[in-house]
Amino acid sequence: MHNLKQSIYTIMIIAAACQLMPTKASANNAWVKLSEVSSVQKAPKINMNARVFSKHETRITAAIDGQLTYVAEVGTRVEAGGIVAKMDTVVLDLEIREKKLQIQKAELLLDHLNSNLARLTSIEQKNVTDFEIDKAESERNIAKSDLELFNVQLEQLEDKVRRAAIRTPYDGIVTKRWHRVGEYINNSDLIINMLDTKNLEVRLDIPLKHRAYIKMGDEIIFKTLDSQFKAPVSALIPSFDSNLQTFEMRVSLPESANIHLNIGELVSAAIPVNKKQNQLTVKRDALIIRKQGSYVFKYDQSTQQVQKVPVKVGFGDSIWAVVQGDLKIGEQVVVRGGERLSNGQKVTVNML
Repeated sequence: MHNLKQSIYTIMIIAAACQLMPTKASANNAWVKLSEVSSVQKAPKINMNARVFSKHETRITAAIDGQLTYVAEVGTRVEAGGIVAKMDTVVLDLEIREKKLQIQKAELLLDHLNSNLARLTSIEQKNVTDFEIDKAESERNIAKSDLELFNVQLEQLEDKVRRAAIRTPYDGIVTKRWHRVGEYINNSDLIINMLDTKNLEVRLDIPLKHRAYIKMGDEIIFKTLDSQFKAPVSALIPSFDSNLQTFEMRVSLPESANIHLNIGELVSAAIPVNKKQNQLTVKRDALIIRKQGSYVFKYDQSTQQVQKVPVKVGFGDSIWAVVQGDLKIGEQVVVRGGERLSNGQKVTVNML
């Protein structure tokens, strides 16, 4: 009985193996894996060149008159709030000391006048006239105003000292120096140029006829030589010159894109030029890209042959790509094993 069960089990294994083995007719066929051509609702797009810009490029000026004691070198990277230039503050420091002494003197005088006014208005002082009280009160009020004025002047001087250290409003790099250490400059004179290297955007001019197909917030796909990314439209700016028949589009880039991009670099942008339409898509694994062009292999089930179909590859993602070519929805294309196929070759489909 045990031998009978073992024999039946052996026969079942052999039968299963025979089903998996190719037949004699297909023994020399290449093994391939297939995927269906599908469609997606996308707007037709054209590729346009765009350029990467910094969102902030600032000419930083002096906030006070004075002599420069420090100016950051061109190429220096500075974090937000970092000092890029300093002014000499010796005179200001002396004025602050003088103002503090004036405040001390004014405080002593005010204390004296307050005491005098309190004495004159006390019950014991019966022979004091109203004129004397009014005069003492007026002198006390003037001294109080002087003290407040001196405090305001001290705050102004301290503010000048703070503004003598010129700081950058964002992370960036110094791209130009207008003055050097030792030069005397006036308030509002240019000192350096700062460029924000962290917050980038793409700008491009687009023909006005495509304006209806681009809206704020639409995601635009960009390509470089070695990367692809997408970002939403952040600004649509009409042209100041109607003869140009263009408008400017700006796209703020995510920080993750900064790794792959440099300010001034050219990128390719996919710009919609019509309403959304059904467009054919295939898996990226189906694409065979050569110098002469891209193509896929379409599978014919009736003949078990593949046909080479040239395609024009559009934008997509890491899995799917939009294509244009002699393909239909539902047709099968080779996604694995197509690298060594030739047009008209018979294949065996791997169903696993």
